[in-house]
Amino acid sequence: MQENFLGTTVILPVKSVRDTAAFYKELITKEVEFVGDLSDREYGCRDFRVKDNNGNMLIIGHALDNQSKLLQNKKIA
Repeated sequence: MQENFLGTTVILPVKSVRDTAAFYKELITKEVEFVGDLSDREYGCRDFRVKDNNGNMLIIGHALDNQSKLLQNKKIA
């Protein structure tokens, strides 16, 4: 599903899996518009996406421990 966003995409990195998962769980209890679930991505990040009140998509996540290996296997720059 492709969704249009009025603004830009902002990536907010966090320190660890626990931080990302805990923040995701915290936001579930708030009035937040999620664009996707918490997920491990093929490019080596665990993240989730939300839409802010200005129409921007925020990507919140962190690099996985095996990110370098995933990037080499996929040849993603």
